[in-house]
Amino acid sequence: MNEKFAILDRLLFVLKSELEFAIPVAAIKVLTEAIDQDNASTMSELMATLDEAIKKLKSASFCSPVPIAAGCDLFQRFVTRSSPDFTDFSAFKSHIITRGQQFVSKAGSCRSLISNLAVQFIQDNKVVLIHSFSRVVMSALQLALTLNKQFRVYVTESRPSSSGLQAVKTLQDSGVHATLIMDGAVGYIMDQVDLVLVGAEGVVENGGLINQVSRSLLLFSYVRLEPIKLL
Repeated sequence: MNEKFAILDRLLFVLKSELEFAIPVAAIKVLTEAIDQDNASTMSELMATLDEAIKKLKSASFCSPVPIAAGCDLFQRFVTRSSPDFTDFSAFKSHIITRGQQFVSKAGSCRSLISNLAVQFIQDNKVVLIHSFSRVVMSALQLALTLNKQFRVYVTESRPSSSGLQAVKTLQDSGVHATLIMDGAVGYIMDQVDLVLVGAEGVVENGGLINQVSRSLLLFSYVRLEPIKLL
């Protein structure tokens, strides 16, 4: 890998400057840039560069390992499956870079699509429970607000990251009635909840979803038969 390309510094910069980027999207963006700047001349050298870059990204201590791994593994699988389709290395490298850039550019529109599908579940005068901070959940709630839907939101603090604080501030700044609760208080307020919305940090091979969601939140949601939607 190009020694001048500090991939962890670049990832941190992207996350701070592109606030709308989810971590997996940011990971794919910097991996695409790493390949673009690499001076490899063969597919095997490029694969070695990719392996090294992914190893460094997965060691990042400033963000959750699950979304980083999700973005890296998705990109690596795409590169691996694309390689047999090309005999010319330059064409292969160009294809990888172009598709990586296209994925990053389309990520925002995918969030909008998911929000439009999810907003139907947010009804007037209902109470929504969310866990942590999820960009797609925020987008769905803000869309519901623009449609003049009236609702209240409980947000779990989500320790140890306390990312629920960011979610509450974002919602309150948008005009949503949002209340922060401790993670352990989920059972106390569940009687008031009509809908649980959580975002997915990663998708595993069998279609399962991974989220920061606590065990207690899922337990109360299923036991009390509250609708739970993973976006």
